[in-house]
Amino acid sequence: MRGWGANVWDAAGIECWAAAHRPELPAAAGRFAGESGALLSAAEAAARAVGVHWIDTAGFWLAIAQGAAGAGLASALRSMSVTQQEIEAWFAAINESNIRPRESYRMTPHLQAFLAAADRAVAADGRDRVRPLDIILAFTDADWERHTDQRKPRPTDNLLDLFDRRGLDIDELRRRLVAADADPAVADDFEQQRLRRMSRRTPKRQTLELAPNPLGYDPWTRFPWGAGFARTRDRQHLNVEGEVWFFQIDGDGFYIRAPDGRPIGYRYRMEPPPRIRRGQRVIRPVNGFMEVLPMPPVEMADWPDRRFSCDE
Repeated sequence: MRGWGANVWDAAGIECWAAAHRPELPAAAGRFAGESGALLSAAEAAARAVGVHWIDTAGFWLAIAQGAAGAGLASALRSMSVTQQEIEAWFAAINESNIRPRESYRMTPHLQAFLAAADRAVAADGRDRVRPLDIILAFTDADWERHTDQRKPRPTDNLLDLFDRRGLDIDELRRRLVAADADPAVADDFEQQRLRRMSRRTPKRQTLELAPNPLGYDPWTRFPWGAGFARTRDRQHLNVEGEVWFFQIDGDGFYIRAPDGRPIGYRYRMEPPPRIRRGQRVIRPVNGFMEVLPMPPVEMADWPDRRFSCDE
């Protein structure tokens, strides 16, 4: 799931949280005990410093750029121009509508899916600890998405997506991270790579009118957005002719709707196309990433006004 989503916890997310906040209970942390828990704590501090109230992959990238996972990984990022300043600029660009202070710093379902992938990879290798490198390799190695209005697949990591469009060689970034983790001294010899400037374009969102949420706010002013499975009254994922539906959720935790009441969301086909990247399939959304969906053909759970997040 690309977006931020509702308050959903994955087992890997719970274990990583326990590693950071309950270090006296190592059994609760599973394979995330130690370095990974410390990295989450650093990511939470980084999020607090840039003024956001959630922890997604960019918070981990920022913590690593600040040196939370060692000087070698930080140097490898700098050599590819993935610097603390560039990441903070990314946060500033998305943070204009993040106007509601929060006391909690929840990990997004998006991040937790990556943590689960890192945990599976470590278990398959027969190791007993997830290390920071394992987590960021889960970001770089994830399946890429192809959207119908784009020429090439996109990384599912939001920060890598932007940097990829600015010319970041993600394969080379991965190679340098692995090398610097094995021997931090080699990072001093990496050739400096530069990113292109990102051209400013009129946001696509201005062409889509949305209904106010139940609190009366325009969803375009209530970030971060997320997404969740559209679920029927019997709690099944809505599947219409082989297409699984997702509904967008605004930063206040409400479903986003068009003025006529139809849901805003996206649809994926169950069977991915036979296109391969790094030996993995690329999943295609049906009609672009976000659209005004038809009204659901059956009665839905939690529709239309349930609130999924209630931080005040």
